[in-house]
Amino acid sequence: MNISSAFAGFRSYQSLLDGLSLLASQRDDFDIHRIGHAESSSQDIYAFAFGRGNATSPVMLQTGGSHAREWATPEAVSWIAEQLTTHADDGGLETYLRDQARILLVPVLNPDGFMATQADPTHVRVNEDPDGDPATPRDGRMRRKNLRDSDGKLDSPADTLNGVDINRNIGQFWGTSSRSSASPQSIVYQGDSRESESETLALIQAGDLFGSEHLRLFIDTHSFGRVFFYNNTPNNQRLFNITRDLVDLIRVVPSQNYARQAESSGIGIGASDEYFGYQLQVPSYTLELEPGNNQAAEYGGNPNVSHSGFILPEAEVPRVRSEVYAMSLLAYYQQMGAAIAQSLSINAADSGLLVYQAQWRNQDAATRTLQISSDATLSAGVRYRLRLQFNKPMRWRNAQGGIAAYPGLQLPADPILHLLDGNQEKEIGDATGHWIDTKWQADTYELNFTPTSNLAPELQLRIDVRDLAGRALDSRPGTALNWENGAWIGFEDEDGVAGDRGGRDNSFKFKLNTPAATPSGGGSGSLSAWSLAWGLAWILLCLLRTSRTNSTKPYRADMSQQRKNA
Repeated sequence: MNISSAFAGFRSYQSLLDGLSLLASQRDDFDIHRIGHAESSSQDIYAFAFGRGNATSPVMLQTGGSHAREWATPEAVSWIAEQLTTHADDGGLETYLRDQARILLVPVLNPDGFMATQADPTHVRVNEDPDGDPATPRDGRMRRKNLRDSDGKLDSPADTLNGVDINRNIGQFWGTSSRSSASPQSIVYQGDSRESESETLALIQAGDLFGSEHLRLFIDTHSFGRVFFYNNTPNNQRLFNITRDLVDLIRVVPSQNYARQAESSGIGIGASDEYFGYQLQVPSYTLELEPGNNQAAEYGGNPNVSHSGFILPEAEVPRVRSEVYAMSLLAYYQQMGAAIAQSLSINAADSGLLVYQAQWRNQDAATRTLQISSDATLSAGVRYRLRLQFNKPMRWRNAQGGIAAYPGLQLPADPILHLLDGNQEKEIGDATGHWIDTKWQADTYELNFTPTSNLAPELQLRIDVRDLAGRALDSRPGTALNWENGAWIGFEDEDGVAGDRGGRDNSFKFKLNTPAATPSGGGSGSLSAWSLAWGLAWILLCLLRTSRTNSTKPYRADMSQQRKNA
């Protein structure tokens, strides 16, 4: 039986590898790493690392090509690498990730199987599967497994059913599910032992390439189904909640929203996301790309062709790649952690004179200190320019450079800034603020304000803002946020309560010089009785001082002469 394939919409394995290798040779922010080799050959397996992060920077890992026939996944993961490098110097999310993280991408974890499918892009063997459905396609374009005990050639029927399903060969649930099999000819053959395959060991090596303790996210890209599968980790409710919330955030980004499904608590099939979720305790999921359950019919194709969902039409490839990129970029951004209000500067609006400046600086891996370099007193009635810089991009800029909602999300409200005057909150600002680019795009909020005379001399700035993904600030920047044992640490709300939500920031304090309060009464622009009384008193006081000064001059001279003559 033959199945047609739009091969022209995809690149060959060698083409993908050559393109990414060329990028690695041209850029100092993109490296290639050999992490292992294929089980049946000496074909190397590569990971590509984007970023200039240091030894303790957060690491995100995304893989594709575990199942040979899922051609959309090597394209999607390779596209992520290509887009990250293309936009690395634009100042946006890509620049931020380049500077602060390491994004580790494995486009093809099963290169032997992938190349075998590309050798026969329009043919497949059927009517041989021993497990049930005789139409289940196997070797050729529809090979799923690696090439253990198989030459991968369509005209070799004796070994066409052999190979190991890499996504059934890892972790604590290996060999425990009816959705895997101990039969070497099963399409979900789990291997003869846990982590028996070279491809599986390469995946483990990728997870530890920059230290597994720095890993914050794992995405295993598959097709098809348009769904996120993730783990219900019963021993870590916070990890489960964080993973679920992350899935809910990104699954609405594509033009057609993805479904989500949590696996039953404490149950698995030997899949890659289970290893990273349960053992390395990071948000981890299997991303099944489109189409959905209607397969080729979603694109107007023949719904009666077996397993047509694995053959994404050529015309859909660019869109799917772009949507996977948008989902993944947002996931990376989210797992970098909550933003902090990094620094505050206040300048006189007219003269530009710096009045107040404070910045959080790292003391060590766990703590920061607030360094105040300018702390002059503000004056009531004077117009000031306030600049509040954050430690990550806070808004997304579209292709035209304007502030816009990230695809699929709502645009968060502008920051709400209040001055805390005792127990009172008073809104700051006499003009609409706006986002500017300092280190990265839209990482700084600027507005003008004029403090009034009815404020206290000691003021506190309250900052209420959410980043482009809708998450609140880390309210206590003094304890540096990090990831440990499947949850955030050093992430507090404004009451100092640790958790995963955050809140408002009240870190910055400054002084205000206010004149004596003026009693109410008298119209604006008129001289009140109180003002007249105060003016007369001031004149009398000046006259009295002048009179006393003049009358004491001879006396002081005489006293001086007496001391001289004594």
